[in-house]
Amino acid sequence: MIGSHLVTRIAQFMKMPEGCFVGFISGTGVLRHCMFHLSNGMGAGNKSDCVISDAHTIGWEILDMGQFFFKDKNLNANSTTRIIYAPVVGQVI
Repeated sequence: MIGSHLVTRIAQFMKMPEGCFVGFISGTGVLRHCMFHLSNGMGAGNKSDCVISDAHTIGWEILDMGQFFFKDKNLNANSTTRIIYAPVVGQVI
């Protein structure tokens, strides 16, 4: 994604801008899931159980996306998944 930044450490993750798009990219470069970063690693997403174990199969919810790096690091294909974020420009949060 043009203008995106790779996140490799939890410290980077916690400093992502509020309202940014967060993409979970498979080892083959395919977008597995996306969410919106709210603040301090919390995100809003729908059907997020593919990357976060505490999520539900349906419905929007606010989740601690930091679990991806810890508890859920081996969930599904998370061990080979990269996280990117893209700041949102010109939007009001």
